[in-house]
Amino acid sequence: TPVKKISASDTPIYVYHGNLYKSEDQYKMPEFYGLALKRDNPRDLLLGRNGKIPISDGIVDAVQSQDVLEHVDPAFVVDTLNEIYRILKTRGFFRLSVPDYRSPLLLKRTIFNHKGEALGDAGMGATAFVQDLNSELQIKHTAPAGDNHLWLPTYEKISEFLGSSKFTNSEIRFLHYIRSDGS
Repeated sequence: TPVKKISASDTPIYVYHGNLYKSEDQYKMPEFYGLALKRDNPRDLLLGRNGKIPISDGIVDAVQSQDVLEHVDPAFVVDTLNEIYRILKTRGFFRLSVPDYRSPLLLKRTIFNHKGEALGDAGMGATAFVQDLNSELQIKHTAPAGDNHLWLPTYEKISEFLGSSKFTNSEIRFLHYIRSDGS
């Protein structure tokens, strides 16, 4: 199926940042689209290699990105957020949900270096290695492309990305996160 570009419409347009699977109720509704790195069906739009979204400016009513942004190379996270901002209507809604790498579950899987810095998630494709006996601990991602957590979200990191994006002057509400003191 050819990849189409979504343009303005009289009906609402909703985008799920990820694949929209046939088993989901939204798949049956024509106003819903998936935005994926690889297309699994005709309802998925293909995210461009350069991070571009094939949707016209300011026509999307809502975007949901749930457990997707941590799979994007951190060098392109702000660009991705800016693309989402670009496609949203002026009063559009963006819901962002990412794993919190201060949660007890994720801390169990996290690989840390000797300085206590989180390097990667062993449960999401990170493997630790050293170049030689005198080198720093490093990680490589071994899961299939798109399945790795390429960075480890925390409240501060998300705040930094949003503050560097076009969302910086938008109303932003954090509903749940763990602070650096564990509260």
